[in-house]
Amino acid sequence: MKISKIKEKIQNHSFLCIGAHHTDNILQLKKKYKFYRTNPVISKFQTGGVSSNIANNLSLFSQKVNLFSLSAKSRKAILNKNTVRYHNISNTKNDSFYTAIIDNDGKLLLGLASNETYERLSSINFEIINKCINKNSCFILDLCFNNNLIHKIIKYYHK
Repeated sequence: MKISKIKEKIQNHSFLCIGAHHTDNILQLKKKYKFYRTNPVISKFQTGGVSSNIANNLSLFSQKVNLFSLSAKSRKAILNKNTVRYHNISNTKNDSFYTAIIDNDGKLLLGLASNETYERLSSINFEIINKCINKNSCFILDLCFNNNLIHKIIKYYHK
C-alpha cells in the first residue's frame, strides 16, 4: 500500500498509545568484537519503548497522536514534539531502559531490557486518557504491563 493511501486512511483518526516510553542506549562496536576483551563502541541515545516508537511513527501520518506512559523526563527521551502529545499516567518513577549491542555491520548481537517498573504497576490514571477520547479514537496497548493491569485497561474501555 502506498504511503499516501495510508495517510489518507488514518489521518482523521486520533491514536491513544498506552505503554512504554524510555531512552534506548545503542552501543555499536567499532570493529569485529573480541570475547573477553574491551571492545570500543560508539554510544547513541534515542527514544524507545514500544508505545513511544508506534506513536512517533503514527505522527508521520496523523496530527492526533497521544502517548500515555510513565514519565521519561529524567532520561531525556524525546518524542516528535510537533505531533505527539505526552501524558503521564502514574506518579511512579520510571527507571526502565533498553540497551542494544550492535556489531560493526549494524546487526543486533544482544538486547537488554529492564521493564520492571511497567510490570509492577497496578493502576493508571484513566481520567487522563478519558480526556483525549473521541469517536475516531484508536487504542494501541503495549503489553509491557502485567496481565492484571492489561485486563483492567481492556475491561475499563471495552464496551
